[in-house]
Amino acid sequence: TVSTVTLDANQVSRAIEWVSQARVGTAIDLGQGVRLRLGYDTIFMEHETDSIDSVGYQLIPKDTNISLSIASELNFNGIKLVLSLDKPNDDESILYLPLPKNLLISLRTRPTGDRFKPHGMKGRSKKIKDWMIDRKIPRQLRDQIPLITANEGIIAIRVGNTWHLADLSQYIVKPNHIMYLTLGQLNS
Repeated sequence: TVSTVTLDANQVSRAIEWVSQARVGTAIDLGQGVRLRLGYDTIFMEHETDSIDSVGYQLIPKDTNISLSIASELNFNGIKLVLSLDKPNDDESILYLPLPKNLLISLRTRPTGDRFKPHGMKGRSKKIKDWMIDRKIPRQLRDQIPLITANEGIIAIRVGNTWHLADLSQYIVKPNHIMYLTLGQLNS
């Protein structure tokens, strides 16, 4: 729905001053139910009740922390999650995990200060917050991004339709098993 709002000179001046000093992800209330929000390369003018655009993200509720077991299926918030030793034969987003079966696998969101070791960083860790900023994930969505952990260490992060893997070398031992994790939308 498009509506017209007339801003006075004071509101426009306030908006210009705010934009010149604001940090990405912050917002200002201009009155009359209008909010300005600064994106990475866009200024959004929106109704104060509008939610942040989450199109393209598969989000889970903030503070989610669910233990997964092999051969389990979990359905919540319109998302279906399956952990199996058998390769799925459908088109859902599949994450191949060459891990021992005895690891504790969980689906969770990030707590403050969380770190992980992205694949290709030679074992160095990075704060999840910094990793998400580098990928320009909106601040308002970061606490709802799905993370997969093994024994509390982050092994994968789901952004859009892509799994971003951590360095799994610390978990891989011979013989290992391939665990398949599928994350998809529940059929309506």
